[in-house]
Amino acid sequence: MNSVFFKLTILVTALVLNYSVSFSQEEDNDNTAEESQISESNSSGDLSTVQIDEFLQSHNTLREEVGSPPLTWSNDLAAYAKAWGENLVQNGCKLEHRPGSGEWEQKYGENLWMGNGFTPTPRTAVEGWGSEKKDYDGGVISNNNSAAWHYTQVIWSKTTQVGCAIVKCSDGSYIIVCNYDPAGNFSGVNPTQK
Repeated sequence: MNSVFFKLTILVTALVLNYSVSFSQEEDNDNTAEESQISESNSSGDLSTVQIDEFLQSHNTLREEVGSPPLTWSNDLAAYAKAWGENLVQNGCKLEHRPGSGEWEQKYGENLWMGNGFTPTPRTAVEGWGSEKKDYDGGVISNNNSAAWHYTQVIWSKTTQVGCAIVKCSDGSYIIVCNYDPAGNFSGVNPTQK
């Protein structure tokens, strides 16, 4: 079942990333004070307390809407996300999920976001994933609702922890990586199933 999950995740990533990148480029600039929270010293993925709180609040707002319990922050998952983000930066910032095997084998759920033209806040990415709610049919995970799999990972009721990182690419674009434990998006399972 895990191999199906990873294959489906990779397939959907190509579809959803186009939307996420488009969404990020259309964001308005009302968050200029918040956007200034990401400084050059944080370009390697280190987050401030304000950013961590914003990641949690943004995730938990979406989770509360569907009755999923709130997430807690994991420094271990944040370090895991940061390591993958730095790997992406070192390899030309090609947006891709961790592979299903090898040195960088995926052990957790993962959402990726990429944008350029402005400095993103944690809310920017999570709201982008949350915008996929309109594509979710409320049922079990299947190919029919694959355009909403970032959103369904955010609201996955059995996930208890999240950790994220923000990294800056040499071209000025940003990648946000969030990892989730336990992972979600298992085929045939409803995200809000208790």
